[in-house]
Amino acid sequence: MEDYLLAGSELAFTRDVVLPAIEMVTMEFGMKPLIVRLTPPEEENSPHWFWYPGELKPLVLERLVRAT
Repeated sequence: MEDYLLAGSELAFTRDVVLPAIEMVTMEFGMKPLIVRLTPPEEENSPHWFWYPGELKPLVLERLVRAT
């Protein structure tokens, strides 16, 4: 399950990596890979995808301290 955007900062990745990979898989196996959209198209650029719940901050900080 994934969304691949053809706009903004994800355009180059989708165009240069994802689409050629899909084409290669299609040629190799004779069918397109099954990719299921995660969200409706009108939500894929919503900023909420970049937000995390506040209760995760202590966990992240703890892991960062352990990693150093």
